[in-house]
Amino acid sequence: MRQVHGAHEGLGSAVRLARRQHGLITTRQALGVGLTPDLLRHLVRSGIWLRARQGIYVLPGATLSADGEVGGRLSDHGPPPDSVPSRWATSGAATSGAATPGAATAGATSWPAADFTDPTAKARLPFRLRVRAALLARPGAVACGVTAGRLLGFEGLPRPAEDEPVHLRLPVHGSRRQMEGTVSHFGPVAVGDLVELDGIPLTGPDRTLADLVLAGSREDAVAMIDAALRRRLVTGLDRVIAACVKRPGARRVASYWALADGRAESVLETHLRLLLHDAGVPPPCIQWPVTDGTGRVLARLDLAWPGAMLDVEADGGAVHELPSALHRDRERQNQLLDLGWRVRRVTWADVLRTPTKVVAAVTGWLAAGP
Repeated sequence: MRQVHGAHEGLGSAVRLARRQHGLITTRQALGVGLTPDLLRHLVRSGIWLRARQGIYVLPGATLSADGEVGGRLSDHGPPPDSVPSRWATSGAATSGAATPGAATAGATSWPAADFTDPTAKARLPFRLRVRAALLARPGAVACGVTAGRLLGFEGLPRPAEDEPVHLRLPVHGSRRQMEGTVSHFGPVAVGDLVELDGIPLTGPDRTLADLVLAGSREDAVAMIDAALRRRLVTGLDRVIAACVKRPGARRVASYWALADGRAESVLETHLRLLLHDAGVPPPCIQWPVTDGTGRVLARLDLAWPGAMLDVEADGGAVHELPSALHRDRERQNQLLDLGWRVRRVTWADVLRTPTKVVAAVTGWLAAGP
């Protein structure tokens, strides 16, 4: 590597330029600082540079940003579920998203270096680095849709694949060419609907939520609305609804908004609530507090019918299967049983595989009375 650096003074200029672009450089830029096509091929074949996509390279060690892009987590698909970006810089107008004060942005840690000699490394590039490379290849584009949702920390999105394409929105008058590893959407976005996150231009929370709702199923859409409200990624739904007006699918999703409830604490809880709503037994109370004789809150019930003393709990496996959670759930359930509550625990498998069984159990218990 020292020999290559010494062999061509343009490499120093290339590294300095890449540092201003989060470790990325285009072929045109590399040639512009004096590198030759043969030298570019040598850098890639030797693993010194990595081809991020056609015409764009990653320079390991050239990134100084805090989000750990080069050598970052190879499975990083945006902010962790429990964090919200502490700030969004606006592009000409204030964002309507209400970020949780003090929450940490993703990737503010040093992560193990990627193996850039690995032939599969291109597909396993950190998520944000792939987004930056796609944006560098399409000047004037902004991240949108699922890509923007992951960057903003939206919950309820499909599980990401390593080769998930980057979704970009471009002006109508721009090139309609679809690039490798991207999905291009064409159409205007108001300046007030754009934000920046660590230098990445993207659609803001309201516009992103509108795009995702229009593209998804009812259950997925309502779950995303619930989560966005709960985590205060949006301050309300007026701007989101307005962003859907006169767009394809707006009529189809018109009934979704009334089904949303920001008190829902998980995607499973939303799916379960919709299942019971469709069956004609919607829960009258969500996150219902149950207290002891002193007024101390013993539990908050996911879906509750207080008049019938019925509690239906949404048990997602990731949390409830931990030993500490199992102990806590059993202790909590025993306390509820002692107070006369009936408890029904429902998992993802129940909702997806045997929904009629779930409905039959709830309707049966309600018919039986307290």
